[in-house]
Amino acid sequence: LSAFYQVSTRLKKTLNKNAEAIRHQNALEFNRWTSYAKSVKRRFVSNFETIVKCCDSQIDLLSQDVGTFDDKLAGLQKKIEALQREQDQLKARRDQTKEWCCGTVPAIRSRAVSTYNEQTESMNAKSEGVVLQYNRMYSMKLNEELTEVILKKQRELEKEYMAWSVEDVICWIKLLGDCYFTENKFANLFQAVQKFKIDGKKLNELNNALFLETIGLSCEEEQNMLRREINRVVMHQIDVRYQSIC
Repeated sequence: LSAFYQVSTRLKKTLNKNAEAIRHQNALEFNRWTSYAKSVKRRFVSNFETIVKCCDSQIDLLSQDVGTFDDKLAGLQKKIEALQREQDQLKARRDQTKEWCCGTVPAIRSRAVSTYNEQTESMNAKSEGVVLQYNRMYSMKLNEELTEVILKKQRELEKEYMAWSVEDVICWIKLLGDCYFTENKFANLFQAVQKFKIDGKKLNELNNALFLETIGLSCEEEQNMLRREINRVVMHQIDVRYQSIC
């Protein structure tokens, strides 16, 4: 029993030492973990406070942006209202214009077209009268100028009548009296000129009433016309101007 007691006592001491060591070790571990937990808590709290500050700063900025957006939205709303009023005014004007175009414009257009047509007809009538008058005046002037040119050229040619050929004599006769002696009507006369070869030197042979009647020129007035022209050229007694007997 004494030995068992001693062993039990030593065993208790040993257990007490081990328990004390374990408690000390546990206390150290607890303190170490407690310190770590506190440091983690402090870092977490610090980070959380930083995050909260950042969030507060962002909230302030967002609040400012919201205020700015509200102001802009209010301004846009006013502009929209102004545009709506302007749109209503434009619609009213459009309706008035449409009504005017459908009612007033056709009547004005009809009157304008009628007036234009009347004025156009009047102007066309006046223009036609003016054009006709101008054409008559221009034709008369042109005829006078052409007559002057022809007569002038005829005078120049008649100065050299002695050099005329038979064909020249025929052409000269055709020009007399504003081309009175046509080839169809006076074919016998022209055939006789060619048959008897009457050139410029023999021109005075046509100045014979009996000869002219023999070759088919029986009208006394026509004979006198031709003989006057021959006398004018050969003897220079009558002016070159001569009006047609027709």
